[in-house]
Amino acid sequence: MPTASRVAERYVAAYRGRITLPRSSYLPPEVRGTDPYIPKGTDMAVWTYEVPRGSKIKYFAIGFVGKQNKPLFHYSYRDERHREREIEERAKDRREQLEAKEKRRQERLKFQHSLNVGDILYSSWGYDQTNIDFYEVTKVIGPKFVEIRGLAQKTVRQDQTADYVVPIPGRYARNSKPMKKRVKPGDSVKITSYASAHKWGGKPLYQTSPLYGH
Repeated sequence: MPTASRVAERYVAAYRGRITLPRSSYLPPEVRGTDPYIPKGTDMAVWTYEVPRGSKIKYFAIGFVGKQNKPLFHYSYRDERHREREIEERAKDRREQLEAKEKRRQERLKFQHSLNVGDILYSSWGYDQTNIDFYEVTKVIGPKFVEIRGLAQKTVRQDQTADYVVPIPGRYARNSKPMKKRVKPGDSVKITSYASAHKWGGKPLYQTSPLYGH
């Protein structure tokens, strides 16, 4: 059996986000071992309970969503009616979230990109500066995927702080390799965690001059 100090350490670690305690650890003694209320059309689990405080009663509710172990809320309410109204408001919000999530899922399932071999994409990224990368679609892999490869670029105009660049179709960037990418709605592809590529419109694009950080 773990000592009191070990139990305390577990709770401190959980508070600091290092471990996740089971849902039952967050349930007050008044509701442990009881079944939750599950609002219709949601993945919420809500327990309600009351605690006498002198001559009054405090009304509480604790609720979770999905598979989350930490509670979404755990509040006291001035009376039972107020508690019921707040729970239903949260259930309404959750239903709307789930409906929006399902709508996005269905859109992804139905989506078919319109990219073709030879199409050029660009990615604009950078912190405190702007960098441009170009990519060419080298293969179409069904309705949802393409193969792309990084393109070389050239500067067509400059000013004091900026270069204006365009791609060189068919000339691939040094060390670039073909990459299979899933196409998202809007015919964009995710390149990295911080950059996505979109279809190039044919005009020179601004990027920060090498003298200013590029």
